[in-house]
Amino acid sequence: MSPVPALPAHRRSSITSNRLRRLAPLGLALWVNACSSWHPIDLAPTREFGTFQQVRIQRGDDRVTVTQARMVGDTLVGKVSQSVEPLAVPIAEIQRAETLKIDKGRTAVAMGVVLGLLAVLAAVAGNKAASNAVGSGLTW
Repeated sequence: MSPVPALPAHRRSSITSNRLRRLAPLGLALWVNACSSWHPIDLAPTREFGTFQQVRIQRGDDRVTVTQARMVGDTLVGKVSQSVEPLAVPIAEIQRAETLKIDKGRTAVAMGVVLGLLAVLAAVAGNKAASNAVGSGLTW
């Protein structure tokens, strides 16, 4: 049985980069979800929100994420996510309000997981490249 010929170096690197490209969306999804979480907040007429802050509200069975949120008197005003339509909801109708905040602990864990996965992928790619080079009769 003849040995399997080794792939040229440019093919090995493209295979590795294709794997990384396929895993990138998964890594990004894990990163985004792990870095932030919803935290309950109290709504009051004096409440101020950051420029890019989102507020998730619940009234009845309906849960809506509000962007560009601000308080005008006793009413939460903003836009529903993915819409240009304005929204105005009196505080009295809101049963629960939450804001998206960065979670430092989860972010650190996510960074460790992503960096660990990248290290494993690099080690596997390096081992395969080395074994292919040895199998092909190349010398270092």
